[in-house]
Amino acid sequence: MMEDQNMYSAKELSAAAEKIFGTRQECAAAALKAAGMKAATKEEAEKVIKIFLNKEVI
Repeated sequence: MMEDQNMYSAKELSAAAEKIFGTRQECAAAALKAAGMKAATKEEAEKVIKIFLNKEVI
């Protein structure tokens, strides 16, 4: 299977977060914003979102 190397805006990725990443739109938006990402591939965004969701809350 070929990886999707297309770049998508953070807004596009957040809007499709439930379908693509299985998480809420707000969580994806927060993760991408915290990482300073305005655009990313699906693979890059997925990594950032997973790290963000698994961070320990202090």
